[in-house]
Amino acid sequence: MQYLRFISILILLGSCTSEFKNLSARENVNCEVDRFQPRFQSDLYSANVDVINKHLSGLLFIKLMPDSSIRAVFQSEMGLTYFDFEWTATGNFTARSVIKQMNKKAVITTLRRDFELLLMKGMDASMATRFSDGAFLYTKFPKENEYIYLVSDSTCSQFVRLESASSRKVKVTMTRTMPEGSHTPDSVFIQHRNFKFTITLKRIQH
Repeated sequence: MQYLRFISILILLGSCTSEFKNLSARENVNCEVDRFQPRFQSDLYSANVDVINKHLSGLLFIKLMPDSSIRAVFQSEMGLTYFDFEWTATGNFTARSVIKQMNKKAVITTLRRDFELLLMKGMDASMATRFSDGAFLYTKFPKENEYIYLVSDSTCSQFVRLESASSRKVKVTMTRTMPEGSHTPDSVFIQHRNFKFTITLKRIQH
C-alpha cells in the first residue's frame, strides 16, 4: 500500500512538472514574427488528417482574397467539401461550411487553432516575451487561455517550430519546410500531444 502511494505521488509530481522549467528570460534579444510568417496567395496542398481512428484525405486550397481575408477549403478527391474556413483581415474567424460529421464546436475550435498556427495568426508582438534554453530562443505570445511559442535558433534567424501550450505543457506542435527565399511552406506537419490528431500537408506546384 505504501509503495502504491509512493508511485501515485511520483506520478502526480511528474504531471505537475513544467516542460518550460529550464527556460530563462532573454530581455536583450528581439525576434520579429513577420520574418517567419507565411504569405499565401493561391496555394494548393495534398492533405491528410488523422483523428483517432478516422482518416481524411484530399486537397487543401489556401487563398488570399481581394479584401485581404484568407480562405482555407479542404475537399476530398471526389469534390466533397469537408470544410470552408475564412479569416478576415482583422483576424475574425468564420466556418462558412462544415460537413455534418465535423460540425461540432470542439472539432471546429481545434481545427481553427491548428490552422491559425499554420497562418501564424493571433500572435501579438506587443505582448511577446522571450526565453532561452541555451540552444533555442522561445518567443512567447498569450492567446486566449493558452500560449504560443515561436521556437527559433538562438539569433532568431531560422524557424524551428511553433508550439501551442498551457502554462506547463505543450499541447500541439507545428513544423514545416520552407524553400530558401520563399514565404510559402512546401510541407507542414501538425501534431497534437494529448490525443491522436495529425495534419499533414504537401504543396502541389500549379
